[in-house]
Amino acid sequence: MPAVLSVAGVGLLSLIQRWGWTQVRDKPSAFGLKWFNEGIYPGIGPVAVGYALFAVAVGALCALLIRRMLLSMAVTAVVLAVVMAGFGRRRWMLWPTDRLLGNGFPGSDTWMTEMGMLTASGEKLFWEDCPSSYQEDGAVDCLTAQGGVSDFTDYHPIGHFWQLQLVETGILLALAALAVFAAFRVLRRLHG
Repeated sequence: MPAVLSVAGVGLLSLIQRWGWTQVRDKPSAFGLKWFNEGIYPGIGPVAVGYALFAVAVGALCALLIRRMLLSMAVTAVVLAVVMAGFGRRRWMLWPTDRLLGNGFPGSDTWMTEMGMLTASGEKLFWEDCPSSYQEDGAVDCLTAQGGVSDFTDYHPIGHFWQLQLVETGILLALAALAVFAAFRVLRRLHG
């Protein structure tokens, strides 16, 4: 029952957030409302339901292991926060990025993940590894001194939205299934 209520509630909230986001995302004052931003991405697709099911499963496991309601809720919240932060930092790695070579801009609705220069052997050199800003000539000199020969930008176009959402949701559902399996093992151990 908690899983059904969570999925229904989070699914409805996700639809409302997606509708609201589509109403304001193209406004000139909508800075930080791109599809890939941390406060937007988890709430406008099936990932929200994946997080809800994961939280319910981890909550059940914590309740069986800890047997104290408030402590179980706190541990569940910490586990959920750690998993969400981990995905937030590495989400861009869930699907292969596209690459733009040379100077250029891949588009206004793209998620630029890495920028720098490539060496002749294809090794990546990143702008942030040089002491000066990437917009200054000093950074270009710094990277060319390290062997950089061509600018590159790795990015996710908006067309990668569903692939990223579905991969992350699949991982969350697998983690939830592991938590449910572990909860049943604990239940069997406690009650024979």
